[in-house]
Amino acid sequence: MSTDKLKKGDQVVMHTCIEAETHAGHIWTCRGDQFTRGTGVYAQDSVFLEGFSGSFAPEFLQKVNVEDVQGIQWIKYDPTDRSIESHVSYIVTDGNKTMIAEHAVFGGKYSWFIDESVIGWSLIDWVKYYAVINLPVQEGDTEV
Repeated sequence: MSTDKLKKGDQVVMHTCIEAETHAGHIWTCRGDQFTRGTGVYAQDSVFLEGFSGSFAPEFLQKVNVEDVQGIQWIKYDPTDRSIESHVSYIVTDGNKTMIAEHAVFGGKYSWFIDESVIGWSLIDWVKYYAVINLPVQEGDTEV
């Protein structure tokens, strides 16, 4: 469970879950603060999202700053480009779906993969553009 809890009004996108495919690129707003239900081994973090039925697991949500989204510098994906750093998370899109994925080699061929926690890594073959994730440095953070 994360120590960085989502708060009411935070804006998020879904990633690496089945709902992310259905709601790709959709920006959700948290209806309330993240909370934990259950105790011990049954403890589970959850948050309610405006317009989504039921609560949602925060581990499949990425907080976004909508003002920053407009400034994303998309790079057209060239499958022959070997300068893309492997095993690093990027934002990827086909212009419709948007996810977090990593670029890596499999079977002698480079491609994009998403981490589907339950079943492992899955290949995605629809990526047309990618972008480096540049999170803003906030007070108290140290730059890496």
